[in-house]
Amino acid sequence: MKYSVVLVLCSLAFMAPAQQKKVSEKQKARLSRADQLFEHGHYGEAITAYEEVLEGDRRNMEVMLKIAEASFRLPDLEQASGWYQDAFAQSETGLPETVPAHHLYNYAEILLSEEQYDEALRWFGLYKQRVPEDTRSERRIRGIASLHELKKDASQYSISVVSFNSAYPDFSPSFYDSGLVFVSGRREAAAEKEKKDARGTYLDLYYTKTLPDSTFSSPIRISNALNTDFHEGPAVFYDDGRKVIFTRNNLNDKLRRSEEAIVIHLQLFAAEKDASGKTWKTPVLLAINNKDYSIGHPAISSDGLNLYFSSNKPGGYGGTDLYVSRWVNNTWSAPENLGAAVNTEGNEMFPFVAADTTLYFASNGHAGFGGLDIYRYNLAGTTEVKNMGHPVNSSKDDFGLILDAKTNTGYFSSNRQDINGDRNDNIYRLSIDLPLPQASPAPVVVQAETADPDADVYYTIQIFALRRSEVIRRSLLQDLKQVLLHEGKDGFNRYTYGKYSSIQGAIEMLQKIRAMGYNDAFVRREARYTELSKKPGIEVEKLYKH
Repeated sequence: MKYSVVLVLCSLAFMAPAQQKKVSEKQKARLSRADQLFEHGHYGEAITAYEEVLEGDRRNMEVMLKIAEASFRLPDLEQASGWYQDAFAQSETGLPETVPAHHLYNYAEILLSEEQYDEALRWFGLYKQRVPEDTRSERRIRGIASLHELKKDASQYSISVVSFNSAYPDFSPSFYDSGLVFVSGRREAAAEKEKKDARGTYLDLYYTKTLPDSTFSSPIRISNALNTDFHEGPAVFYDDGRKVIFTRNNLNDKLRRSEEAIVIHLQLFAAEKDASGKTWKTPVLLAINNKDYSIGHPAISSDGLNLYFSSNKPGGYGGTDLYVSRWVNNTWSAPENLGAAVNTEGNEMFPFVAADTTLYFASNGHAGFGGLDIYRYNLAGTTEVKNMGHPVNSSKDDFGLILDAKTNTGYFSSNRQDINGDRNDNIYRLSIDLPLPQASPAPVVVQAETADPDADVYYTIQIFALRRSEVIRRSLLQDLKQVLLHEGKDGFNRYTYGKYSSIQGAIEMLQKIRAMGYNDAFVRREARYTELSKKPGIEVEKLYKH
């Protein structure tokens, strides 16, 4: 991703010096300046400053490693790879013991992105020896071993590049007003801002309408109220498009010196339309923001009551974690970490919630192809995190997926290939064609000994299971009628649809329900579940609040 200066949330631990050498006061000043630029996310400028330091000491491994890591953070992985190789070459063994362990992991990630799997395995193994408690290396090793499995369902996906990509970064689409809003650094949006800041392209929110022939209108900046002199990032719209929560970088502090470096934090802002429904009011900061760390990349449930986001909030599992905040008493509650099932020592970002049941997100900490991959997770916690597989994921960065549960189509971002002569982030269209499941016994969710052999046998579709809470909203079940709610003894509410005497009839309906976006639905044999077969269940229609 090319936008890491403002949109990568990770906090960086600076490396310990690998070598101690006498340097001039001028060199010390240059190095201090370079370190400040690095620490505050200005990686391109930091590289230039470090290269000036190298002019006085061409074999300084510590500075080479800093350039390599700055390149890795941009990310310019080709340049990072070269600098890592040059740094490691300063030792006869090619791997000095003084090199901080995270560089071994970075280099392994670069090799994975280059599909040099044998070498990547070696370096992940070296990192694992140094830092055995970090589970990322083991996940990456397992992922490389199972790449063939991650490619086996490729035929169910079709992807294509959308027409509105530019020669600048375009990423993180969101559904809005019969079209899409996305983040872009295209030149026309940034022209005025670049007059004020020569460091590069600014990011704004753009809107494009989906036309009847499935093409798109020419993108326009969505609103001057939402787009400012800061960088605007991923957004989510809800309440029929009348409300939005979006990411913006917030400049909270400055170093007290003549050569200023700006501390950049991401924060979430909210806005809503005025009474006319045409104009956005002035955005306001969410109360859950904190000046000492970043939060961004919002996603929200269909009822607007559960807000998911990514943050480098202290106390998490790694660089950035996914959190949820609840709308309670007209305010957002304290963030709750989604836990170790989702979060890793790496970075989890760009969440999206489909049909209020499935969380899609990007991570570089789970098993995958390299860089950021896209994963899905059942919010009821009944399944493990699953990699979306190829071709949705590649050895590059893949992230920012959104899905329309009714059509099983969506969009995501990737920097996987050159488009318009660059390798910026671009947006792709995704269509999922779910195959007809093989007829087989339904998965067992309770112990087999609870089955009643005298019970009538029939089949039904379990749509999803949720922790007991207030009754779900009508919109979650879309057009499905006569859905039954079963209060399980294990603390889960299970929602089922239909009653079929044959497995084949149930499977045919399962295909239709999965096409509606309920990807974790499955056929269950009722006689195997006493908590359901002993009770008829409650019609959900009777429980809706009118």
